[in-house]
Order: sequence, then C-alpha cells, then structure tokens
Amino acid sequence: MKKLLIIGPRAFPADFVGTSGVETYVYSAVSALVQAEKELEVTVLTRTTYQEQVVSSTPLERVQVRGLIALPGKILEAVSYSLMASIIAAFSKADVVWYHTAGMAIGAWIPALFGKKIWVTIHSLDWQRKKWGRTERLSFRISSEFIMRVVRNGELFAVTEALAEKIRQISKRECHVAYPGIPHPPHLDHHMKRQDYLLYLGRLVPEKRVEWLLEFSATQGVPCLIVGTHGNTPDYEKKLRQQYQSKYVNWYGSAIGQEKWEVLAQAKYLVLPSELEGFPITILEAVAMRTPSLLAHGILPSDFASLPLIETFEASSQEDFNRVLKQLLHKRAKRRPFSTNDRRVLRRYTWQRTASSYTAFL
Repeated sequence: MKKLLIIGPRAFPADFVGTSGVETYVYSAVSALVQAEKELEVTVLTRTTYQEQVVSSTPLERVQVRGLIALPGKILEAVSYSLMASIIAAFSKADVVWYHTAGMAIGAWIPALFGKKIWVTIHSLDWQRKKWGRTERLSFRISSEFIMRVVRNGELFAVTEALAEKIRQISKRECHVAYPGIPHPPHLDHHMKRQDYLLYLGRLVPEKRVEWLLEFSATQGVPCLIVGTHGNTPDYEKKLRQQYQSKYVNWYGSAIGQEKWEVLAQAKYLVLPSELEGFPITILEAVAMRTPSLLAHGILPSDFASLPLIETFEASSQEDFNRVLKQLLHKRAKRRPFSTNDRRVLRRYTWQRTASSYTAFL
C-alpha cells in the first residue's frame, strides 16, 4: 500500500469560509487519485483554525485528515505550519510528501533529508502576491527558488504550461503539467434564470484587483455581486467596503456548496480582474454552468481560452478591462452550445486526467 502525505491546504475538503482554488484542487485531485489507485492511502495535514470551519465533510475512502496548530499572522502561520508539517512528514511512513504552493514547500528539505520522495505542485508564483510586503516577497522568492533547486529527490508540477515553463527557467529542471479538471455541478432548479448582475467569486486579496470591477459597477450603473471573503487580509476587504458604498455593489459574503453554484448559474458574467492566477478553478466552474467569463489574457491555456464562453482583456490595462466589459454588456449573454472541437478541448480537462499526471510518478 503506497502512502501519500499532503501539506498545503488550509482545510479539507474545500467547503469553508475563505477557501481558495488550492483547496478545491487538492480535494478533487485526491478524490480522483484514490479512485484510480486502490492501493493508495492519503493523509492530509491541514490547519486546525480552518479545519474547524468546514461545513460539510463526506469521508473519502483511504483518506485521513489531521489538523495542525499554526501560529497567528500571515507569515508566522505559513512558516510554522510548513515546518511542523514537514517534521511530521519526515518521521511518518509516507512514501511521497506532496506540497501544494511554492510557499508551503519551504520546509520540503526536511523530509527530503530523511529520504522521502517530494512532490511540489505550484499553483502560482506566490512571491508575487501583493498581500506580502517587499521584504516578505523577496524572502519567499529566495526560499522557493532554493527549494526548487536543492530538493532533487522529487518532482515539480504546475497547473498550466506557461507556469511550468517559468518554473523550468527558475529551477533549471523539469516541471510537469497537471491541469485541473472541470467539475460536475449539482442539479439546480431548472426554473432558475440568468440575472443582470456581474459576479466576482473568490477571495478578496489585493492581487485579485476587485476594485476594477467595483469602480466599473459604480460608475457605469451596472449591478455586481461580490462573493467571497478576505482570507487573511481583512484590511483590504474593509478598505473596499468603505470606498465602494454604491447601490450597484452588493456584498454577499461567502457562498459554499449549493449556494455557490446558484449564484454562479444566475450571473450574467463571471468577472475576474486578477493580475496573478494559475488556472482559476472558478473559471472551470463557470464553464460547467455555461456562465460566460471575463479574465486577463495569458492566464488560460490557448485551447481553453478559445472556448466560446471565455473573453479576455489586456492584463495590465484597466482601460482595456473597461472597454471589453462595456462591449460584453451590449451582447446577449446566454448558454451557447459547444462545438465538436470545443468538446474535444473540454475532454482534456478532467480530474481523472489530473490524477494520471501524478500516478505516473508514484
């Protein structure tokens, strides 16, 4: 029986306030892995503070979850959790220690010293996140590059080819691609109709540039629904709420499970102004619901970006963001049927295929 130990997700499964695409990726990938590999046991090390907030938890066969206490604070939480989890991993019976995000892999050298095989899945370049200060970003970058170069007893993975290529340049070694998959949404009320609001669905953190959508909504008189919470950057959310007190801006809070799918199904457009993304899970969820989406050019793989439900704007230009969004609002947003080629593209993005990207290295 192979044993896999996972470090990185704040909670497992992903149904908790402040969840992110990383947690969804981990849960979906693990679900597919244990289905594909009957001789695999998985342990997921999470953080107690978040694990206690999980609202629904259907046990997965051969998967155990263990919450760890971490020190409070953005930096202390990440570092203390990673180091504690890495020490536990070093003395565990795990064959493979699987880190999610470059930031969480800062302790990967510890189990590596004990002969453990290491996997690191990189979801984005963590050191570029605006929530970190200049010194913090530099420290994260140096430590992440160090880990990717020195931990040779393992494999690097990235969620897109573009991200994998950046990692290859940084680490001077191979980085495999493990795309996320399109989910299977629950059955919703067939009487549910598309509404007029623009939807932002995700965490409220600086690199998401939610203010672009808020400013557009307030100045253009277009209703928008903001679904999500701050994660560990409460000051940013507080600032947004104070600055954008418009009748067109609706602050929804968190939406988990069925509730999330309902707001997504009724949105006119899903809008992600983000400048820093890996492969946004929210976009995959929107495609599953046939909800049109707008995000920055260059984030998605070219084949996925060519789907009829995907629109893009120039990543560095708020002016282009406004221009494209105005044009889209003059269109009639609707569920358009996929062509044969579109369906061929969609078949490349399944969680079963994600799992197969990893099983080759077990």
